[in-house]
This record gives sequence, C-alpha cells and structure tokens, in this order.
Amino acid sequence: MRELNGMGVELNSIEQPLDLSQPENKLLLAIYLVIPEVENDKNSSRTKDGMRRAKKDGYWVGSPPFGYSNTRDPNNKPTLTLNEKAALVHKAFLIVSKGIYSMEEARRQMNKAGMKLSKQAFINLLSNVAYTGRIYIPEYGKEQVIIVKGIHPPIIDDELWEQVQRIVSKRKRHQLITGNQNEMYPLRGHLICPKCGRNLTGGASKGRSKKYPYYNCTPSCGFRNPVDDAHNKFIRFLRSFQVKGEVASLYIEVMKEVFKNNEGMKADQIRLIEKQVADQEETKVKAFDKYVGNELSKEVWEEHTFRMERKIGELKIRKAELQSINSQGSMFIEYGMCLLRNLAKAYTEAPLEVKHKLLGSLFPSKIVFDKESYRTAKDNYLLSLIYSSFNGLRRSKNEKVGKNADLSSGAPPARLELATL
Repeated sequence: MRELNGMGVELNSIEQPLDLSQPENKLLLAIYLVIPEVENDKNSSRTKDGMRRAKKDGYWVGSPPFGYSNTRDPNNKPTLTLNEKAALVHKAFLIVSKGIYSMEEARRQMNKAGMKLSKQAFINLLSNVAYTGRIYIPEYGKEQVIIVKGIHPPIIDDELWEQVQRIVSKRKRHQLITGNQNEMYPLRGHLICPKCGRNLTGGASKGRSKKYPYYNCTPSCGFRNPVDDAHNKFIRFLRSFQVKGEVASLYIEVMKEVFKNNEGMKADQIRLIEKQVADQEETKVKAFDKYVGNELSKEVWEEHTFRMERKIGELKIRKAELQSINSQGSMFIEYGMCLLRNLAKAYTEAPLEVKHKLLGSLFPSKIVFDKESYRTAKDNYLLSLIYSSFNGLRRSKNEKVGKNADLSSGAPPARLELATL
C-alpha cells in the first residue's frame, strides 16, 4: 500500500469504499483483502481433495503420460486411453530390461525410433508406475503415499516393470565414474586376485616424478601388477582365441535357421493379432446393433465398448512391437562371426562402456590374472566349444584358491588359460 501511495495510487474496496484517511479503516480494508484469499485457499483445498478421491477410485486426473491420451469412461469419468506412441513405451522398457545398455544408450535408440525425450524425462518415464495400469497418489496432509489400481489399460506387465526398476535402482547406486581414471582401468571389476580370490581394483602408486597405475588387491593381500603390463597380456590372451572352422560353419547355419523360424513365427503372430482385432471390431458392431435394437441398455453397451477398445489397443501395441523387430538376420550373423574372430581388435577399439559389456558377456564369472597368464574363474564349456586354442587345462591339485574365488571343479573341462606369453 505504501508503494502504491508513493506512486499516487489509492488502494480501496470497490463494493464498500473506505475513507483511508481514518487510520481505523485500514483494519477493515485488511479484512476485505484477506476474505477472498481465504476463499481461494478453501477452493484449492476442496479441489485437491476431489482430485485425490478421484485418483483413489482409479481415475486419471491431469496431463497424460507419454503413450496415453486423456479420455472419458462410460460414466464420463476421466481416464487414459492408449495412443500410437504406446508401442514406443513398451519397447523402451524392453530395451532397458535387457541390462546391456546404459540409460543414455537406450534413450538414444528410442530417440531414433520417435521417442523424443530428454535424459531426465526418459528416466522419469521408466519410473512411472502408470504404465502398469496403476496410479501413484503422493503424500498429502496426514495421508501417506499410496498406489492404487487405475481403470486405464496398462502398457507393460508387472514382471517387466519390476525388472526395469531393479536395473534403474542398481545403476543409480553403482554409477560408473567417468573420466580418465575409468579409462585407465578397463579391467577393473572383471579381475580376480590369484592369491586370495577377491576382486582386484585399480589405483595409482606415487613415484618420484609421477604416479604409476596398478591393478591391486587389499593391503593385507599385497598383490598388484602394473596396468600396462596387465593390458598387454590381456590383448595377447584375446588374440589367442581362434574360432574352430566346424563351429563357424555350424554357427552360421544354425543362426540362419533361427532367423528363418523367427520370421515365420512373427508373421503368424501378426496374422493372429490382426484376426483378433477384426473379431473385436465385429463384436463392437454387433453390440451396437443390439443397443439400437433395445436389447442392451446404454450403460451396458458403453461398458462393453470401453472394454473392447482397451483390448484392441493392447493388440495393436503387440502388433507394432512385432513389426518393429529388425529382421536383418544376415547382418547379425556376419557381425557375430566377425566379433568372435576378432575379439582383440574389437576390444581394443571399443569405448569403455562397450569394453565392460564385452568382458561381462565373455567372462560372466570373471577372470584370474597371476602376473603371467589369464584364465577363467570357472570352467566355460561354451567358449571351449567355440574356440580351438583352449585344450582343457585345469588347476593342479595342489593349487591354492582363495575362499572368495568361487572356482568350480564340477563343470565340463576346458579352463581357458594362455600358458605361455
């Protein structure tokens, strides 16, 4: 009021003008100003209570998530319906559930497919429980957070949702440190100490003029080896991998047969879905005819129609997913065989994140490095079939193994080890 008065503007009540030259009238003006503010707060509170009650009943109030559109149910209540982008949501969850792509890699893939989302928006999408057909109701007043079943159709099932949440939460807790330090220790997390069986880590030891990087175990164990030496010997280890000729031929033929069968199955599934959609559409027409002929009430007809539209939407999502599957089988076969025959080159030229994926795929049980040679921590029967350079070398009976190494002696032969370097 003082600022307005300083500008030559008088603040007053329209319905009941006051003589503000009288000091006591300022109290009345204050009351007039507060009353509408209180009414606004009451309206806001009533609106929030109403929205919360609607959410508890399973209705969607607010803007629709990606892949949904706002609609009304037969009772004219607000809910969601699937739109043409719903298939992208399901595909995004499937990609992340595989656990082989980072969030950013998955986002970029979906960006190319048509899902234009920022990094945070993509993470929020993966954490949105609405895609399972449920509604998240935040804490309000004395009421705690609750999640209720909505009346809108889900895009993903509970199993896929739980799998993605495990991956998302795990990556939030164990995000890789980016930068030169990580690039310096690509084998960190994949090596096992030959003395005590613990996982080796990476660190730098300070010399007179500079720091020297090492793969090392705990101080109590004392094992360590220079990083450059470990890397050079690991590349030589990978170069020793030679694909057996008969395995390569069999691999190519088997994969061709697999892709051929998958293409046939995919076409059959698409035809089946198209038939199911046509059946649902025909049922909708029959239900409408019964409604026109007074055989069905308006409420029953609307309820049947709403349920059939949900089913049709789910079928169309499944069809879109099948059609989006890349069927370039020959390209995958060639790439897979090229990778198997050139592991060392592929590993050397790959970025850090791909290196970790490659190591995790080849050596899920990790590898043991004893300063001279590498070997798998567990017998790997599959690799022994693919590569001819491994001849079933095993540990000697007197070899000591750490209690945490988890080395198996009951698996088939062919411990992968390069004896001479």
